[in-house]
Amino acid sequence: MSIRYFGLYGLAIEASLDLPELSQLSGPCGRDCIRVGLGQVPSDLANGTEMASWIVISPQACLYRFEGIASFLVDRGKSVTIQLEPGAEEADMRAFLYGVALGTLAHQRRMIPIHISAISTPGGVWAFTGASGAGKSTLVTSLSRQTGWPVLCDDVAVLDPADQQPLLHVGMHRVKLWQDSIDLLGVGESEARQDSFREGKFHVSLPQIFTHEPLPLQHMIQIAWGDPVALTDLQHSLRFEAMMNAIYRPYLVSMFGHLPGVIAHLGTVANQVSCHALTRPKSTSAQAEVLEILSTRLLR
Repeated sequence: MSIRYFGLYGLAIEASLDLPELSQLSGPCGRDCIRVGLGQVPSDLANGTEMASWIVISPQACLYRFEGIASFLVDRGKSVTIQLEPGAEEADMRAFLYGVALGTLAHQRRMIPIHISAISTPGGVWAFTGASGAGKSTLVTSLSRQTGWPVLCDDVAVLDPADQQPLLHVGMHRVKLWQDSIDLLGVGESEARQDSFREGKFHVSLPQIFTHEPLPLQHMIQIAWGDPVALTDLQHSLRFEAMMNAIYRPYLVSMFGHLPGVIAHLGTVANQVSCHALTRPKSTSAQAEVLEILSTRLLR
């Protein structure tokens, strides 16, 4: 396959394989370029530390081994080499590439990947963070369906300390939804692909609802299940705590030696954006109330 260029996290990806969940570029377009392709991956790393059976980390590289899928060598923030396992599906491999592999590369480049789902509203970007299962993906997809506002990202976005303001760098047009959310939102079967590792969860490509331009983060919202619907402001140290808790693969921060920089930058960001805590019941009947309280408080 010929070389193609894709945009992700403010970078240009020069790829020798198709990456259909990303926005395609005509070339590097003035962005820093990283290389992604298939090849041989070593079984170990010089000066590496085995953190678990599936991950080895050295000061310059990270080696991941996902049984039955692929191995990934993430090297110096410049390249990702992928060795597919026999019989593995490229679609399954890409789920690991977009998340753990390219998230690791962002850490190597001293960028800060954060685990959020975000939507662009007339009052700025709302970014939702919370524990796995808190309903981040369903919430932003539902808000987009109700309002027509574009989704900025689902799962991971990146903050770059080099930016003068807290911009969210994104680039993927995929959401992850459970079966009940698929049914609730009326997503067609042709748009959804079953997650190979979590029964009942689907990867859904919805390019028509996404925007890929980097946009400034305006509101960070921690979400959790609870009754009644309530939105409260986070103050002082809780704002910083919310930002730190949102870091994607936080163990990599200390492994690659940029914890002081992350603390300093997220401390600054916590003072630049408004931070809130949102609780809402799981009932689908609460969706309109959630939109109303968010709009009333955050669109002023």
